[in-house]
Amino acid sequence: EAGFTDAQYLLGGVYEFGQYGLEKDEKAAVEMYRNAADGGDQAAQCELSQAYHLGRFGLDVDQEKAFEYVQKAARGGSSKAKDIVKSIEPIGFLCCGSACSFHAEVCECCVFDEFASEMHR
Repeated sequence: EAGFTDAQYLLGGVYEFGQYGLEKDEKAAVEMYRNAADGGDQAAQCELSQAYHLGRFGLDVDQEKAFEYVQKAARGGSSKAKDIVKSIEPIGFLCCGSACSFHAEVCECCVFDEFASEMHR
C-alpha cells in the first residue's frame, strides 16, 4: 500500500509540472496528492498543507485545512512537519490570508510561513 501512495504522490508531481508527455493539470495534481495524503503519504500531506496555506492549484486559502494536513504528517512521523507544528501551536495559527507565491517571497505577516520555507529546503 505504501508503494501505491508513493506512486500517487509522484503522479501528482507529474501533473503539477506537466512532465513525461502529460499536460499540466492542477486538478489532477490535487486529486493525486489528496489520494496519497488520505492514504498516509507524509510528503503528499505536506504538499496539500502548503497548497491550502498558499492557495495553490486553484484551491482557496484555508488555514484550517493547511494545519490539519501538516498535523497528519507530523503524527505520521515527518520531522519537518513536527517542527512546524511545534513552532505554530504555541502562538496560534495566524495568517493575513493573502495569497503568497510558492516560488517568491511569502507574506511577512504569516506565522505559518515557517512552513513554506521549511517544506522546500
